[in-house]
Amino acid sequence: MLEAVARGFLSRDYRVEVDGEPIVLNVSSWRESARFTCDGQRFRVWREGFVSGAFRLDAENESTPIEVTSPAVVTARKPSAFEEHFEVDWAGRIYSLRRLSFWRRDFGLFDGVEQVGTVRSTGWGRRFELDLPPSWPAKVQISLLWLVVLLWNRRAAAA
Repeated sequence: MLEAVARGFLSRDYRVEVDGEPIVLNVSSWRESARFTCDGQRFRVWREGFVSGAFRLDAENESTPIEVTSPAVVTARKPSAFEEHFEVDWAGRIYSLRRLSFWRRDFGLFDGVEQVGTVRSTGWGRRFELDLPPSWPAKVQISLLWLVVLLWNRRAAAA
């Protein structure tokens, strides 16, 4: 299980504990993207288009810019603008990441109809627990956290 905490009261960034090692998820304030470093490799989660397109997790290399044609580690698409739901493609399988209740901020990860994980808010503030399959790499789990944070930020901006 991973834990994520906002780095400060007004910060958009999150500190994620992975096996006792802190990883900072740097969330962009002007575009739907974020960057983090995991296992010595930099990653970027971002949206292909400005208002539409798939969401991707890509490895970043300082000498070579990311190209859309490069293979993504994870891709996600939002099938409806009106639902808080993503279809996540990882390791050749399609998973569903969706809000569990209108009244709570928890999200469930589903493989077909079976729930295999959750991303939930704990207490007041911006503190979260990720209870996802332990076989999933931290980089994939952090990208799912970013998708949930993205939806929470959209909801807060609309309020």
